[in-house]
Amino acid sequence: MITHAEVRHLILTHKWSHGAYAFDVNYIQTKVNELALQKGLMKPKQQHETVSEVDTLIPAVVWELLLREVFAPGRVGHTSESLPRLTITAYGEECMRAGELTPNDPEGYLKRITTESPAVDSVTMLYLGEALQTFKFGNFLATAVMVGVAAESILSKIVEAVMSALDSQAKKDSFERALNQRKTAKNHHEQVIRCLKTSTTPLPAAFDEVLFLHIEGIFHIIRRTRNDAGHPSGTTLERSETNGLLSMFPPYSKTAHRLIDWLVTNPI
Repeated sequence: MITHAEVRHLILTHKWSHGAYAFDVNYIQTKVNELALQKGLMKPKQQHETVSEVDTLIPAVVWELLLREVFAPGRVGHTSESLPRLTITAYGEECMRAGELTPNDPEGYLKRITTESPAVDSVTMLYLGEALQTFKFGNFLATAVMVGVAAESILSKIVEAVMSALDSQAKKDSFERALNQRKTAKNHHEQVIRCLKTSTTPLPAAFDEVLFLHIEGIFHIIRRTRNDAGHPSGTTLERSETNGLLSMFPPYSKTAHRLIDWLVTNPI
């Protein structure tokens, strides 16, 4: 049986014709029925059935996407028209270009994370799931905090991997002392980068650039945003900023887990 999430995913990943006069709920319903049949997500409607599985889900899915501002009621230039006419918002167009990675498709987003980072742990996924739920309801500060915690969960795994990869007890003792000087994510991140940059076992050239772009650059953005959101500074976040934060997490996770895998077989 096709699910609410699968119907939403079909809507978000289809290339809609914006100029179609038939762009209304009925048009979406017809097209999603076609897509669901093509992809084998449901069986053809039997003669005695008046509605399909998709038909029963479409109203709730469309309403959800209206609340998330992916759609807006009416048609551009026709202010007297409202539902069932629909317009894709500028934000909605961004979501549909992003396809399965958009935070508005949380199941697809999380599936992409686990596909690209099979070793991602349950703690990271727990906080990332919370981030997507808070984003859904427009709680952008809370979203930033949850993404930051998820990033720190991955950082903890990197720290453990670096410790295990150090090739002498003296290096391990030195690394542990540096970590204990300040038990903060910022210090732990800095000590990891220091170890990797001074390692006698250099990283592969193709890996080196993307590693520091994602691990160093993206982590700092996530951390700074999380700190701004998590302290009583009066800072606010816009939907687009928070969407960007969530969009940066997958490459951070993917590269971090590539690094962890490399450290398993390469002493430093």
